[in-house]
Amino acid sequence: MNFLRAKLFMILCIAVVALGIGIFVMGYLVSSGNQKGMQDIESVVQSTGSLEARLVHENEIREWAAGADAWEQTKEEAKALIRQTSARPVLEPVEVFQEDIGGNYSWYRRFANNYCRFVEDLLIQLDAKDKLSEADEDAIRQARQDSQISGTTTGRDTEQSKIETLIVDERKTRAQSISIYANPAIFCCYNHWLTQPSNTDHSAMLNDIWYTQVAAWIQEDVVSIVKQFNEAYKTGDVSAKSVYNSPVKRIVGVGFNGSAPSSGEGQSSGGTSGALIAGSRSGEGAKSLPQYVVADVPTTTGMSVTGAYAGVGADPPALGADPPALGADPPALGADPPPTGVVAPAVGGYAMPATVPAMAAPAAAPAKGGMIGAAPLHVSDNLTNVVHFSISVMIDSSKIYQFINALQTTKLTSSLLSADSTASYERNQITVLQVDVEPIDIAVENGEGYYYGSASVKRVTLVCEYVFFQMGYEEYMPASIKSIFGAVSPGGN
Repeated sequence: MNFLRAKLFMILCIAVVALGIGIFVMGYLVSSGNQKGMQDIESVVQSTGSLEARLVHENEIREWAAGADAWEQTKEEAKALIRQTSARPVLEPVEVFQEDIGGNYSWYRRFANNYCRFVEDLLIQLDAKDKLSEADEDAIRQARQDSQISGTTTGRDTEQSKIETLIVDERKTRAQSISIYANPAIFCCYNHWLTQPSNTDHSAMLNDIWYTQVAAWIQEDVVSIVKQFNEAYKTGDVSAKSVYNSPVKRIVGVGFNGSAPSSGEGQSSGGTSGALIAGSRSGEGAKSLPQYVVADVPTTTGMSVTGAYAGVGADPPALGADPPALGADPPALGADPPPTGVVAPAVGGYAMPATVPAMAAPAAAPAKGGMIGAAPLHVSDNLTNVVHFSISVMIDSSKIYQFINALQTTKLTSSLLSADSTASYERNQITVLQVDVEPIDIAVENGEGYYYGSASVKRVTLVCEYVFFQMGYEEYMPASIKSIFGAVSPGGN
């Protein structure tokens, strides 16, 4: 016990030192933990600051939402503009485009009459007539002969010469009294509808009627372009109408890429023409309906195409030589193509002369029955519908390039869907795919009754692509036609 008392002081000192060391160690440990915590807090703060810099401000979110709304509105406005721009009137009666007409076949006859009047109105707009017919010239001969007293043989020969001179004068008078040569039979299936077919096979008739309507829209555009072009580039006395003054002197034919109508033929109603009109040179006129260009089966080029062109009264292959590369300079206009002596099939109901360049189709053309020997620029889908057509004209050779440009330029049109009847919309639905320029024998043309004046004239045949926006006219499109494109247009609802 005395020992403990003697050592108590030392023991207390040791205990105090041990306690101090413990407190120091604890303090050190707590301090280290706090420092680590502070470092962690500092790291979190720094991360939060970095995250804050990357966060989208509320105002930006509002702007994005407004932008999305504006885009949706712009999309709808674009769709509405497409509808307005491409909406086209249909021939009456509109009921004829229904899938089920309830046995009212009189609508067929009304459509036939209205289409024939439509074509005849196109000629009035053009201020167009055809050459004097053989019947007209025979009447001139007969009238002259009836007014003369028979004489000697020499006298009769002289009189015959006078009669032929009179006929030539009458031919020239016709040329100087109209703006352009054209007749109804050069337009799609005019002679067919003139007979007022009344087939009770509604599916066949509906098909023929729809494609005739498509042809009507294209022909209306072509005629409008020719009319405006002739007015813009008229030569000589611009106030006088004359084939001599018009750069486009004759529409030889307008051809399409489908088959002949399958709806049969009826009896000619007389109508405004009274009888079938013979297309010059062929006697048949334009017999083929349009057909949509659609993708067929995959090939090494990604697609093959049907409906690119099946012919105009026959199965014409590619027109002329290969077209120039897109974007390249056009060939020299007015240059005579190398004659081949090959007689080409009819185009627009007219048989071409034997000096036409070779028109043999390529052996492996990707366009099945195609109008051009290559894949077309576009094929149809449920947004755009593509049709090929050809137009053949007699034209002043110095205006060929301008005419090609005129076909492809933007045009102003009114819309059926616009509340503002004065509103105009721009559209450009035609692209020229191929150009074929041929020399003509003016003596042959004169002998057939066509007089063009003193200008150098060439025959130009253009293969063109016409693109429809389906949403502009699908209201009238039969379901059987829509099925061609595989789906209902997203713009239709």
